[in-house]
Amino acid sequence: MTNASGDRTATDEGHGELETVKSPSDDRPTGSGRWAVRGYRVLITMAAAVLFNQSLQAGEFMSGRYEFLEFHRLGAMVAEFLVLLAAIAAGVARYRGRYPLWPAGVTGLLFVVIQLQEWAGEERVLSVHVPLGVSIIVTAIGLTVWAWRES
Repeated sequence: MTNASGDRTATDEGHGELETVKSPSDDRPTGSGRWAVRGYRVLITMAAAVLFNQSLQAGEFMSGRYEFLEFHRLGAMVAEFLVLLAAIAAGVARYRGRYPLWPAGVTGLLFVVIQLQEWAGEERVLSVHVPLGVSIIVTAIGLTVWAWRES
């Protein structure tokens, strides 16, 4: 037997008690939580794309096309904003719909690391800026893959 919320119910033959069995979808976000999850997926995907593009712009700049430095700087600001919005969306998804806490935490930490990355770039500390940039891109891509695999 299924009740109004989709849970299966059964009676215990010996005692006549009603038992509710949760369906597998009970741990998925519901209502506004679903919208936050969709928002997180889109935002973290956009951030990963912008961050990957940062490496292409840096390569152009290092190849002597100095006009790409301004694009690189602008891309950093766009990526920072997208990651901040993604962290907020992950937090809302957690609050509204039983989404795991760790994506909000990791995305928030990614936002902080991007701040350090921007500082290292402005100060021309390339021994920090370049490897940190690689780590940021790998993290953003990993979050994107996880977000789309999570049902």
